Amino acid sequence: MAVHIFRREAVYYWRRRAPRSLANFLDRQHLFLSLKTTSRTVARRLAAQLDLILEDAAMLADSFDPHLSKSQIETMLRRVVDRQLVKLDRLAYAAKNSSGFDFERERMGDKQAFWAFALLDAQGASAVVRDEDRVRMAADGLSEANIEAVKWHLAMLRRNNMVPTNAHILDHMVGAVGALPTAMNLGIAQGTYFRGMKLALAEIDRRYGGRRTEDVGFVDRMLMGMNDPPQQVVTPEPGIGLRSNDPPKAVDRPAAMSLLMTDFSTFAENVIQQNAKDGHWDEKTQRQARSISNLFVKFMLQDQLVQDLNALRQQHVGKFVDFLRSAIYKNYGKSAKDESRSIAELRAVAMAHHSSERGIAGDTLNRHLTFLAQIFRHAVARGVGTL
Repeated sequence: MAVHIFRREAVYYWRRRAPRSLANFLDRQHLFLSLKTTSRTVARRLAAQLDLILEDAAMLADSFDPHLSKSQIETMLRRVVDRQLVKLDRLAYAAKNSSGFDFERERMGDKQAFWAFALLDAQGASAVVRDEDRVRMAADGLSEANIEAVKWHLAMLRRNNMVPTNAHILDHMVGAVGALPTAMNLGIAQGTYFRGMKLALAEIDRRYGGRRTEDVGFVDRMLMGMNDPPQQVVTPEPGIGLRSNDPPKAVDRPAAMSLLMTDFSTFAENVIQQNAKDGHWDEKTQRQARSISNLFVKFMLQDQLVQDLNALRQQHVGKFVDFLRSAIYKNYGKSAKDESRSIAELRAVAMAHHSSERGIAGDTLNRHLTFLAQIFRHAVARGVGTL
């Protein structure tokens, strides 16, 4: 009889001691499962499969970090600020086009809202206006009536169930960056939301002062984009005349440099190392970027038969996106075996899963494509013109 099976009333069972990493998650020391068979041969085969699954699960548990990384928090913050800036810009445009527009009133309204979220960012959902906050608000030009309006704004947010932030908003923020909605992560999302709202509301001069950083040099960039680069012409050789109505001949472009598809991995590693050096990507993000770039190269070589990086076209990338959407299993990358599997093997494993378990989720897919886009830009800057 195998070590991890035993028989009870003719039926075989599987029993294993839980690895320490899994025991912490499961809150139990042993795993016990009926194999629902009276055949010793079948029981041994099933037990061997369960042993492999347990080993994979233990390996994942060892490497799994449930906490939000620095880059995930920054991504959440960017999304909150970007979404709120767009909303506030629209409201400002609408206000300035209304017949009863009052510049000072609208500007002060934004400042009051800013201070409300500044207090929430500093103190959390139970924020109040303290004496030291009154001093800082007064130094920022707020009157006693304005400070009372800040208190009213805080009360209004709570009355309308906007503080604390709705749970589904925080859940979405955490899920959008591929993290688990643990109590710790939801707390970080709440603080990030308050911080993002404060940062967006602080851009008062953008909305009511016309000071937009993106306007600097905008006209110059626009005009430069309107002018086509001058076309180089070939000077005729001595003794060869050109008719006056013949168009100038453009100089032939130099042939694209020869690059293997595998050179894409080199570009990917350069991007990963640069982001790590700048402190933008933690180890988890670096692993994710390296994994998707390796899968991209494998797909192009094995499925699309693209050997030369210069031969890569948009339709090839589109096929890869389709592959991620529907022809690979959702938990790809969580097993050490995934890296060594061929594209055909990955498709076969995916087909063994239920249709609901196939296809990378939208937010994760977007993250993968963002990684690839950075690598594309890096390669283009180094002469890979086809990308």
